Formats: sequence, C-alpha cells, structure tokens
Amino acid sequence: MNGKVEWKPGNMLYPLPAVLVSSKSGDGRCDVCTVAWAGTVCTNPPMIGISLRPSRQTYDFISETGVFVVNVTTEEMTHAVDYCGVRSGKNENKFETAHLTAVPAAHVDCPMIGESPVSIECVVKEKLALGSHTLFIGEVVGVHVDETYVDDTGAFHFSDVKPIVYCHGEYRGIGKALGTFGYSVRKKKNKRENSDKRRDKKEDFSKRKDNSKSSDNKTGFHGKERKRVVDKSSVNGDNIIRRIGRTGRKGTESGSLRNRRSGRGEARRG
Repeated sequence: MNGKVEWKPGNMLYPLPAVLVSSKSGDGRCDVCTVAWAGTVCTNPPMIGISLRPSRQTYDFISETGVFVVNVTTEEMTHAVDYCGVRSGKNENKFETAHLTAVPAAHVDCPMIGESPVSIECVVKEKLALGSHTLFIGEVVGVHVDETYVDDTGAFHFSDVKPIVYCHGEYRGIGKALGTFGYSVRKKKNKRENSDKRRDKKEDFSKRKDNSKSSDNKTGFHGKERKRVVDKSSVNGDNIIRRIGRTGRKGTESGSLRNRRSGRGEARRG
C-alpha cells in the first residue's frame, strides 16, 4: 500500500460543484460568476454558502444588495461556465456574451439563469472575511426547478440534469450512481425488490420525458418546458407553485405541492 505525501494546502477538497452565481447591483447592472467553493451549510433554515474574492464584481454586487442566486449547471452549459469564470463582468455583460437568459426571480431583485435546471434564491445572513476569500451565507427563500425533470410523484430526477463538477482544472460529469442513501443498512431481502422498483420508476419517467420532448406544445426557454417555482410562502399551510415563462412573468397559482426533496468557492482562478 502506497503511503501519503504532504500536499499543497490550496489543493484540498475535490470535486466541487461548478455553479453560476448571478447578482445585481443597486443601479440595475447584472453579473454572473462561476463559483466552485459553494455548498449547503444548513437545513433548517435552508442556507447556502459561497466564497468569493473581494476583487470580483459579484462580490461588490452581493455586498451592496445582500442577495444572490445560485444556478446549477449542466454538461450543455460547460462553455458558459468556463467563460464566466475567466472573464470579468467589469468589462462586459456576461449574460450576453455567454449567451445566457436572465430571468426575474420571484423573491429577490436579482436575475436567475433560464438555462439552469435549478435556481436557488438567497438572502445574505452572514458575511465573513476569512482572508483571500469572503464567505457569504445566504438563506434560501425560493427554489426554481425545470419541471421537465419532475415526475408525477413530485420527485426531482437530478441525475437526468447531467450536472457538472470542477476537479483539478477539469469539468466533469458526475458519473454513474453507486448507491442510494441508507443502502448500506437496508435489509438484504428488500434489495432486489427496491432495485426493481427504482428501475421501473426511472424507465417510466424516461419514457414520459421522451414523449414530452416530442410534443409540439413546448413553451419556455429554448423550446424547453416552463419552470416550476417552489415557493416558500404558503396559503392555508400549502406551498404554492408558480410558473415562469420566457418573459419571466409570474403565472397563476396552482394548488398544493407534495413534499419533495432536491437537493460555486470560486471560478477556476478564484
């Protein structure tokens, strides 16, 4: 067995989520920045932490307005992810040059990214200067998902999104599933039965998604389904679902939502 060698402190935890953080200044300018030092830091209340260098324009915008949106990225968005990580918004409008669609958020005055399958609205609760980077901890006030990946039971199929991660200078896919939560202690007699149920459920969802893609009644960004907005506010204790179309205008409310579970620091150069 090979021994371990001491490594440079800057090369620590990999892979990292390669997300796009969108922000807006007080005078209405919008920016988008690739962030890899990002992650969930609390469940109740739900919170996300992102680390930024003070030299980034996104740092200035978030410090000024106190809000930001974390946008999950996909394999199809890899070029935009890299571009937004190496170019500065001080010199250009990266929404335009990276060919990204700015969509008004529901709870914060900050754009979401229309091409992203998951957009998470956040309000800054803590700002911690740590050294080279500053940690912004934001409370989640709204989660938006592309309903293309939501099945009839309300489950969000994240693997079908094909998200990307950043690992030692490379953007990579997440690969095959190696297990599910709790599988190590699940009773063996139910292992095959549960596996068959998951396979049948995934195959059924894939068939319905393929049929949905062949429909001529698509709406939304670039011919995709409209996004479903999972709103934290409630009426009579029930969560609200709102839909956002190409223009980003709010649609009508549509009843209660079943309980569901779904669930960048810095650009390549920080």
